[in-house]
Amino acid sequence: MGTEVRTALVVGGSGGVGRACALAFVGAGFEVVLAARDPDRLAAAAAEVGARSWVAADSADEDGARRIAEAAGRIDVLLAGAGVNPARAPVSDTDPATFDAILSDNLRSVFLLARTALPRMTRGGRMIFVSSTAAARGLPGFGAYAASKGGLRALAGSLAGEVGAHGVNVSVLTPGPVDTSMFDAGPPGVALLEPRQVAQAARYLAELDPSVTVEELTLRANRFHDAPTS
Repeated sequence: MGTEVRTALVVGGSGGVGRACALAFVGAGFEVVLAARDPDRLAAAAAEVGARSWVAADSADEDGARRIAEAAGRIDVLLAGAGVNPARAPVSDTDPATFDAILSDNLRSVFLLARTALPRMTRGGRMIFVSSTAAARGLPGFGAYAASKGGLRALAGSLAGEVGAHGVNVSVLTPGPVDTSMFDAGPPGVALLEPRQVAQAARYLAELDPSVTVEELTLRANRFHDAPTS
């Protein structure tokens, strides 16, 4: 009898960290289902990583989150990797509508995904929520983003205490600034992680023995060490 194929649902999988994680999961033998809003970018990413399927939907919408979970079927790994910060602005210049939109995209979406995915999670499965070191330390110009990622850590902690008895792990993956469109010009003096480095950590969590709980895994780039090019 062959080994049962594991399924990883990657939300925010059309680019950046999400796409890199999807590629890492495929390399680990997972069947990958991608989800994001933009169907054109999503189709291209799915072809690039070799995803089993993809669904274009808004995970911050109840119906969208439901369609995403249904598209995956059984779920061994849920990676919630979407994160937006439309424009850097100090708190004093951030209007309430923008603040609400960022919290919806970065926090409400994960809340809805967790609720809809949980009944489909396998025993021994793992939810991986991608947060940010900005959640603990803040970052000028990223007030709403930092608040949303701080809320994500709190949500993960509460959820972990609720679902652990059912054999589901919840881990927070917390990278420092990553070389994506959000940090086209990185914070002064701060080295940037590469998406593939975050993906390596996500793969580690996905493949970790389910009897091991990792509450949070924090990554920071070492500016004194050049990353290998391959």
